[in-house]
Amino acid sequence: MSTIPLSSDSKYSTDGGHIPVLLEDVLRFLLPSPGKNYIDATGGPGNMSKALLERVGPRGRVMTIDCDPRATELQEKNLAVFGDNSIRVSGNFRDIQSLAKMYSFSEVDGILFDLGVSSAMLDLADYGISIRHDADLDMRFDPTLKVNARDLVNNLNENELVEILKAMDEIRFARKIARAIVRSRDESPIETTGRLADIVSKAVPRRFHPKKIHVATKTFLALRVKVNSEREALSEALMSCPDILSANGVLVVICYSSFEDRIVKETWRENKERLERLTKKPVTPSDEEIMTNPRSRSARLRAFRKIA
Repeated sequence: MSTIPLSSDSKYSTDGGHIPVLLEDVLRFLLPSPGKNYIDATGGPGNMSKALLERVGPRGRVMTIDCDPRATELQEKNLAVFGDNSIRVSGNFRDIQSLAKMYSFSEVDGILFDLGVSSAMLDLADYGISIRHDADLDMRFDPTLKVNARDLVNNLNENELVEILKAMDEIRFARKIARAIVRSRDESPIETTGRLADIVSKAVPRRFHPKKIHVATKTFLALRVKVNSEREALSEALMSCPDILSANGVLVVICYSSFEDRIVKETWRENKERLERLTKKPVTPSDEEIMTNPRSRSARLRAFRKIA
């Protein structure tokens, strides 16, 4: 996979502009200590991995997975100091079982999924993922994927677009939004995030615009999830985790969207005989953490222990 250079003014240039969410709670459940081995399935710039590596050395190891070359480039800078204790892998976490086998990470002490997008992805226009920037409509985490969001909105028919939007069952007016997209692209192709956001804004009656988020936020989320096959990837990855964890190994998942949380709960229900639920209710950020990092406000942490 080719590496995409980072711009010199990028907030994704040192620590990725990313503040780890619920870090103390992650450490409380995973209990990293010298000699233990972990998989950070959503590595990003490597901040969570770094916190684990600082506690498992000198004999423990952490495998850090990410499909975004912009993130793996940062991992090289942030985690190289840990030498052979840090294993950095460019790949999709849906392949976590085969990757674990490839790098001798079978029967690990813990697995972490910190889902959603990093602050850097929202702050940078490069990803075409944020309403904040009028950028090329892309939304791919992995730039080698063949289909991006621009392809979806310009090529799918109205019913196919409705299906994508309704998969995020919180979206109202899915039909109106899909019809507006089709009519607009008939005039000219929809190429940018700004234009798509404007189309959605006009399609939804003003009185139904939410106060705290942009009215197009969930439409953008639905397209991003489809582009990156997030639903399928997460389900496959989580179902593999009991086979990778050692006896009493811990799985920690931080969700930011209701569809992610549903998949986590469904996975546990299908694996009750193998996974003990450690969090009856999800752990959420404190008021202090939300003040420090407002993007943590939607985080929900669930933890499970493999039954010995």
